[in-house]
Amino acid sequence: MRVQSAPAALGNRRHFLRAPILGSHVNPAAKQLLLAYSFDVLDVHRVAFRCDARNTRSASAIQRLGASYEGTLRGHRFAPDGSRCDTAVFSILREEWPHVRESLLGRLAPFELADNQCAYVAEPARTEHAA
Repeated sequence: MRVQSAPAALGNRRHFLRAPILGSHVNPAAKQLLLAYSFDVLDVHRVAFRCDARNTRSASAIQRLGASYEGTLRGHRFAPDGSRCDTAVFSILREEWPHVRESLLGRLAPFELADNQCAYVAEPARTEHAA
């Protein structure tokens, strides 16, 4: 039996950006927060990203974050039209995170998002409702 101090895997949700947001600082800022929380708070070893292999815009955005292309899962899922489609897989490892963080913060610098505004992620606040 092996006990690991860090979670082996984390789930990732789909997200969509509206046309005016595409190419802006929103995606790298959101990913910087996700990665900072994953590596600095949760202490994970690896964060993976997936996209439809036909979606070259998403694949390029993921690679610009600093993620490495790992491969393609062929016929991995169903497309909305019912056909099978491939999934491209990318990842960032813990030892790559310091370089990726500096690169992301450099990309965000023109938007005046200081390190303390992007990199710190606290535990979500819990609100209790009166019964």
